[in-house]
Amino acid sequence: MAILVGLLAGSYPAFIAANLQPVKILKGHLHTGGRNAPLRKILVTGQFCITIALLSATFVIARQMQFLQSKGLGFEKEGVVMLLSKEFVALVVLANFVAWPLAWYAMNRWLQGFAYRIDIGWMIFALAGGLALLIALATVSLQTIKAALANPVDSLRCE
Repeated sequence: MAILVGLLAGSYPAFIAANLQPVKILKGHLHTGGRNAPLRKILVTGQFCITIALLSATFVIARQMQFLQSKGLGFEKEGVVMLLSKEFVALVVLANFVAWPLAWYAMNRWLQGFAYRIDIGWMIFALAGGLALLIALATVSLQTIKAALANPVDSLRCE
């Protein structure tokens, strides 16, 4: 799965870069969008979701191994879910606070080149951050619940 995602993530930008025409770009005559714009948005969104799922699964598995090795076998499933969820919420919120000003600045600069300008409101960033937080929490919760229900002996045997 990871190899397939890596190949898709690397090949799609390569195909796009192979079709670029630097002279048209520098003169400002390049038309972007068109028929492939919805496909591009779907691919980027899918890649984002897969990336968050794989990263959170990796962190959950690492924490599961650490938890199983250091704690006794008696634990509450809700406590494990809350433990991992708190860490991921903090990471996603921190990432949003770093990304929001940079994204606002880049989008504002890009929009200044158009005759009809719009102001970028904070609601777009809040919606994107909320969506990222929701995806991360769903993925972490599912992986943590799966890890909490797993037999610790099987997990330690695989290590």
